Amino acid sequence: MIIDAHAHAFPSLHDHVGYASAEEHMRAAQVHVVAPSQPVIETATGRVVTEPTLSDGKSLGWSSLLDVNFRYGKYGRMEWTRDGRDYHLQMFAPTFPESLEPEKMLALMQYAGVGKAMLHNAHMYGMLNDYLGEVIRRFPGKFAGTVQIHEADCDREDQIRELKRAVEDLKLTALHFQIEGFFRHDFRDTFDDPKFDVFWEEVRRLAIPVLWNIRPLGVPRERNYVEQVARLGRWAKRWKNIPSVFTHGVHLGLLMDEGGRVVIPAEMWETLELPNMHLELLFPVMQGARWDYPFPEAQELIRAFHKRLGASKMLWGSDYPTSERAATYPQSLDYVRKHCTFLSASDKDQILCGTAARLYRFPEHEKVRT
Repeated sequence: MIIDAHAHAFPSLHDHVGYASAEEHMRAAQVHVVAPSQPVIETATGRVVTEPTLSDGKSLGWSSLLDVNFRYGKYGRMEWTRDGRDYHLQMFAPTFPESLEPEKMLALMQYAGVGKAMLHNAHMYGMLNDYLGEVIRRFPGKFAGTVQIHEADCDREDQIRELKRAVEDLKLTALHFQIEGFFRHDFRDTFDDPKFDVFWEEVRRLAIPVLWNIRPLGVPRERNYVEQVARLGRWAKRWKNIPSVFTHGVHLGLLMDEGGRVVIPAEMWETLELPNMHLELLFPVMQGARWDYPFPEAQELIRAFHKRLGASKMLWGSDYPTSERAATYPQSLDYVRKHCTFLSASDKDQILCGTAARLYRFPEHEKVRT
């Protein structure tokens, strides 16, 4: 059995599911690419743009975002218009779908020999609690799903109620938590603020893991990223009974020295080595633009993580369909399954199945006719 710890299924990106308005949804998507890893292009000229076009450059918060008609374009592009000029970035591969039906995700899994998948919520796709609840109901035992709430307001009663509803009624079995979600209030708070204890107490009571999307929230980005990782470590020490997953692997582009060598700082090791912390292996998405399949550089990093953390603290994820920027779905698995020859069979069993099976409950609903 192989479990994909990080996959997606979503309705039309143009439907803004779960948001009160298209503007609110697109602001959540816009903040995700204010500091993009892909180049921004002036559409008419093909010029690579280095000046800010999505914000006033003062911060990453809501009040700094510019009104530029930010939108999903075709073929994996994010598009916007400022001062009469169109801009875009190739956020995803040109094959990126407008919607991704669970039937297609299941077909890809079967093709690659993957038995189950954890479907991640994320603001870019919408607020998909009800959608994912229906998916796991229709495909019992094949999918689990994550809860998404508005992180900046997670101390509010309505967000706590939604968390409880999603877990107890919709049978979602993990919380997807994006720290950039605090942009809604210009990052006036941080996720470890005592005001949010009431929320974390409910997460603890529900006995679900937290899947963390850690990103830099300021400049210099490299230092800020490490600071956010250290903050997560302090949080995890306090909330020892809440399992956590550091999703998307590590942001390698922010950890490279001038020679292109990845240097894992002490703060990151300290966080990842905590008993309740786990690491998602997802290198093609994070570094596929620099490295080629079968990603031998990633294999060396996996070797280092395996030596320090052990197989039981690591789990494989594809992040399909984002992973198509650098690899096919089978390739996003095979760089670990086939090419990490230093891992024993029992190590691979843990990384490709055991850790995810232990963390993520897969609801066994009665199958319904559709």
